[in-house]
Amino acid sequence: MTAHEQLKAILQEDIRQLELLAEVLHQEKSVLSSADIQPLQEMTSRKNQILEGIRERAKKKIHLLVNMGYKPNAGEPSRFIRAAGMDELYQLWK
Repeated sequence: MTAHEQLKAILQEDIRQLELLAEVLHQEKSVLSSADIQPLQEMTSRKNQILEGIRERAKKKIHLLVNMGYKPNAGEPSRFIRAAGMDELYQLWK
């Protein structure tokens, strides 16, 4: 799998996980109005798992971009992706 394909797969997974996080946050909002703490603890655990995955994939994304020529001190990764003409990746990155 090329770096481009790996980055695309990671970005797609990020999108799925962010959608899942939004669902968990919506459920959490409902649970906060109740007095039952158990579901809240479970949701906090789910949020932490999702966020840990997002953090790990962020490291992988930067590593892949560096391998593709991105210089971290050059500014936002999205600028590099766009300037490199990787339109599909740019749309996923946004």
